[in-house]
Amino acid sequence: MRLWDTESGTQIGPPLAEGIGDVLSVAFSPDGTGLIAGTGAGKIHGWRLADGEALLTGITDVHTSDVWSLTFAPSGDWFATVSSGGTSALFAYPDGRFEGRAFDPEDHVQSAVFTHNGAGLVGGSDDGRVHVWDPTARTTTAVSPAGHTGKVWEIALSSDDRHLATLGRDQTVRLWTLNQPIATAEDRRVAAGGAKGVAIGADGATVAAADENGRVYLWRAGRSEPETGDVIKPFAEDAGQATRGAISPDGTKVATVTTDGHAEGQVHSLG
Repeated sequence: MRLWDTESGTQIGPPLAEGIGDVLSVAFSPDGTGLIAGTGAGKIHGWRLADGEALLTGITDVHTSDVWSLTFAPSGDWFATVSSGGTSALFAYPDGRFEGRAFDPEDHVQSAVFTHNGAGLVGGSDDGRVHVWDPTARTTTAVSPAGHTGKVWEIALSSDDRHLATLGRDQTVRLWTLNQPIATAEDRRVAAGGAKGVAIGADGATVAAADENGRVYLWRAGRSEPETGDVIKPFAEDAGQATRGAISPDGTKVATVTTDGHAEGQVHSLG
């Protein structure tokens, strides 16, 4: 585990840890003072960034498979995990105390994210549905109709907690409005192969995804074709698949990471 300066691109200090196995997920604490990581062996580690000291001694007895998702509550008091085995868990932070399972075990949640107000944990299950779970009451408060065919791999939530974009194993993008009850999602598809990443703007008005050729697709409220969206060509024709994306808070740029391992320069203007 290494820490990098985002302005200079240089490494900060020595590695936080070595020899902890395959790291599949990382998350900074909301105040920026800590970092947690999940491994392919189901372990969770954490560090205090000021001095690199371990915050968690290594949580080893909750998950038995890949920890591929970590999400912090905005307050920083909790973080939640999702494993490839379909289990999700809630932990106190910074001591790492196990608070219990998140969601119903029968839901087989594959991805999760806290709402920005901290009142809910939104998860995508292996049957293509969206679930909303109350971390205080420890109960499910809403379940959507079936949307995707199969697992929900990725979730992106607008800052007002009203709009949700999901990417499924069926490689389609779906747009949801988190009302009560949750309505059936709108379907969005890319032209070449399957969608390979999903991001949503802060106000929920812009959604981005990519295809197997590295092209970025945008769906903008009132400005894009409902099905195909607007297409932004990649900087390099051989850039490969875009596997992850993010829209800037002001909604003017989208950044992508491609399978050639490069993120530098893959920033597109949304003028």
